[in-house]
Amino acid sequence: MPRLQDDLDTFRSGWANHPIRTEGHMTPNQLWELGRIHHPITGVDIPQIEWENSGFAPDGHSSVIVPDTESPLTDGQMAALREAVDPRAASQSFGCDIYIAAVQFCEHVLI
Repeated sequence: MPRLQDDLDTFRSGWANHPIRTEGHMTPNQLWELGRIHHPITGVDIPQIEWENSGFAPDGHSSVIVPDTESPLTDGQMAALREAVDPRAASQSFGCDIYIAAVQFCEHVLI
């Protein structure tokens, strides 16, 4: 997960700060700030919403329930795994080698 989050953060930063040719090479962040300066929103009044009377009807499919699962590793084994495998280490295979190392560690410890 840390590796995925790092990649998502890098993408978000790159996207928000890339120049847009048709907008005078300004970035989305610059355009946002410019819009806030030229068209400020004042006196915004957001009333309390009474969800019961709003017409919104949850259909029951709006959430996902993920069951809790117990880790087969003890706290000591988890600490050893964190010591042995760095999820943020450099990888030439998009992290596949790191995943395989973690699986092999678990197989060795659990078998």
